[in-house]
Amino acid sequence: MEQSKSLNIEDELKKHKYYATNTVGTSMQPLFKTHRDMVIIKAVEDGIKKYDVVLYPHKHGNYILHRVIKIKGDICYIRGDNTFYLERVSVSDIIGVMVAFNRKGKRSDTDKFSYRLYSRIWVFIYPLRYALHGINIFVRKVYRRIFKRKKT
Repeated sequence: MEQSKSLNIEDELKKHKYYATNTVGTSMQPLFKTHRDMVIIKAVEDGIKKYDVVLYPHKHGNYILHRVIKIKGDICYIRGDNTFYLERVSVSDIIGVMVAFNRKGKRSDTDKFSYRLYSRIWVFIYPLRYALHGINIFVRKVYRRIFKRKKT
């Protein structure tokens, strides 16, 4: 999920300790749908843990909301639920942690058992999702080669 830096989220978090916004982008699907769902971010106070969904400024000028996959020292390895690459982010660059969200109009907190179970399962099945994604790309390429030949 990306959010433009035109809003200074960091200042809002420093001032109010919380920031709420609608989601933008597809990187956190299927958990969030762009412009439909809303997240509540809390300023980092208690540290970062594996499975947290964290907010950080990206070098291209946007804010990114992705899930922590693992932590080694002061580096977090982060990935969107709908992406297939890891990002390395310094713990000091993370400005907020998702504490709640509204999905399809229903509020849920990140400390609920059902959400914690979803987070763990989603991270655990990543190798399977990655393999299926690769198979899907291969099948689409083969299909295009067979059925989408250039017209003469």
